[in-house]
Amino acid sequence: MNRLKFKTVLLLTALSVLVSLSAFAISDEARELNRKGELAINSGHHQEAVQHLKQAMQLEPEWAAPYFNAAKLMRLRNNREEMTKATRKAVALEPDNATYVEAYVKILKEDLQGAEKASSQADIKRLRDEILRVDPGNLDVGLQVVNELYKDGNLDKASDMAEELLEKNAARRTDYASENMGELFYILGNISLKRNNLTEARSHADNASKYSMAKPDSAKQLIAKIREEQEAAVALLLTQAKEQSSSGDTEGAIATLKRADEIIPNNELVLQELTKLTSSRDAKTAMAEARQLVKNGSWLEARDMLEYVVSVEPGNSEAQNLLKQASDKEDALMKILERPGRLPRYSEDRAGLVEGYLRRGKQFLEAGNQKNAMISFNRGMAILELDSGLKRFVPQFESEMSKIKAEDDKKELWRKGVEARNAYEYEDTLKYLSQLPRNYDVQLPSLLAEAYWKTGDEEKALELARYQLTIQAENNRAKFIIGSISLENGDKEAAFNYFTEIYNSDPDYPELKDKLLQSSAAKWKTIFPILLLVLLAWIAYALYKYLPEYNKNSSLRKAQSYLKKEMHDECISELVKIKRLPNLTQFDGALISRILAQAYLKKGIYDRAIGECKHLISISPKDEEAHTWLGYAYLGRRMLSPESLPELLNLYQKDPRNIALVSLLGSHYTQSKNISDDGIKIL
Repeated sequence: MNRLKFKTVLLLTALSVLVSLSAFAISDEARELNRKGELAINSGHHQEAVQHLKQAMQLEPEWAAPYFNAAKLMRLRNNREEMTKATRKAVALEPDNATYVEAYVKILKEDLQGAEKASSQADIKRLRDEILRVDPGNLDVGLQVVNELYKDGNLDKASDMAEELLEKNAARRTDYASENMGELFYILGNISLKRNNLTEARSHADNASKYSMAKPDSAKQLIAKIREEQEAAVALLLTQAKEQSSSGDTEGAIATLKRADEIIPNNELVLQELTKLTSSRDAKTAMAEARQLVKNGSWLEARDMLEYVVSVEPGNSEAQNLLKQASDKEDALMKILERPGRLPRYSEDRAGLVEGYLRRGKQFLEAGNQKNAMISFNRGMAILELDSGLKRFVPQFESEMSKIKAEDDKKELWRKGVEARNAYEYEDTLKYLSQLPRNYDVQLPSLLAEAYWKTGDEEKALELARYQLTIQAENNRAKFIIGSISLENGDKEAAFNYFTEIYNSDPDYPELKDKLLQSSAAKWKTIFPILLLVLLAWIAYALYKYLPEYNKNSSLRKAQSYLKKEMHDECISELVKIKRLPNLTQFDGALISRILAQAYLKKGIYDRAIGECKHLISISPKDEEAHTWLGYAYLGRRMLSPESLPELLNLYQKDPRNIALVSLLGSHYTQSKNISDDGIKIL
């Protein structure tokens, strides 16, 4: 069964191949016969040509080439009837073949000339229709038909056919030597004029005047006639518009004037009246919008509206009064912003300005510059107060400003808490410092622990002191508190260990020696008197011999220790005491200036920091640390001068991501007429 199916498929495939090969051979044979027919025509062997072409037609009856060659043969043999039939057949088979169509139209036109000479209207119509059927864009014949339709009063058909001819001959629009194209536009102009479509009529007439016509003045005369009709129509519409305006129908008057402007564009009288009416209407609309904007608080947008109203209606006192208020508000705003001129006139542009103040304020806030951050936020809020369309930004500004307020509140609590602690008012210390988050300052847990200890809450004091040591193992205040509580509870060994650690890092810690003696008494009861005598003798000798140098070195060590502990006031106080000692060397003076420069800088006493840095640079001009500190001091003062600029630029090389520094230098260079390479890099 499978073998039978396979043989059947194989047989069918072979048959299809044979059929396709046969069709290909027949097609080639027809082409060869057609070629031989052409050669016979060209060599004058007409009878032979007839035989070849007939055979080709028989083989390929749907192929146009043999018929077209037969038509050429019939022309040579003066057989016009057969020539026409053969050409018609070729065109019917290949209607898109331009050569065949051109040859057929040529024959038809020759016949048409004969029909016109014989005045055979039926043949004339038949031949014209046939020409236009095979060649719809034939301008010569099409124009004749359009002319006849126009003369017979059939304007719709004449117009449609003329438009179709123009569409078919679009490539000849710029052929201004074409008389037929000019005639088509001329006829269309007359048709539009009869329809009272003056704008369209004028357009067609203008186009007709561009071409070379048999009667050149005809287009000019048509244009003149259309112009008269246009002027009459415009005059009538102007009268109607004035009547409508007088009766209060402003919109109707404007519509009428627009119709007049369509008839004669840019007519001076029409434009003058139209401008007057539209300005008056727009001024009323603008005044209504301005009132609403003022009511909503959008004074900036209202000002533009009011300026327009006053320019159109100078006598409008309400608009003048509101405009003065808007101008005064904007002038006051510009003083706050420290900007010349006026703000952008579009709310979207002002939104960009507001976003800029918000972004800049955030950058200052991130850099710790709360003063300039608040200035930026206040400027943005000042704009929002006069532009209700930007109220969406208010929550963002309020959120950022609340951060500054919260930070200021924390600083105030810290300041009051530290002052109370220094005044030994520990209950007030707890009152203020307990409101701060535990991570507000690294010293906060130990300060709270001290206050709890002094107010009798030993458990809370121990908890905080131990927490302090977990985050800052070298905190002597926490060790002192734990040691003191241990001593009070009788654990002298633990207390002695804590006090010893403190003594090793800071021998001059307040009350330490007494506590150390108390905690060590149990261990040293026997030999303590002897050691005490020896110690006192040694101290007496040391005081006698080394007291001045010791005082100096001790103060320097204390100052360095205070600086490391961020105890800047104590550091400055210690150095001020020894700054004028007679036994100071140049190295001691440089060391004092180095420590003071850092302390003043961290305390924000920038003027004194600048003085100490200059002293260091006078000793060693290549002291990089001194130059860096001097740059930060100038930055803190926001001082820009020929003296400070090199130090600020040097600081920028080391800290290019400092937002405050970039802002200061950027503001300087944006105001400079000539920008250096450094300025270009920063900007």
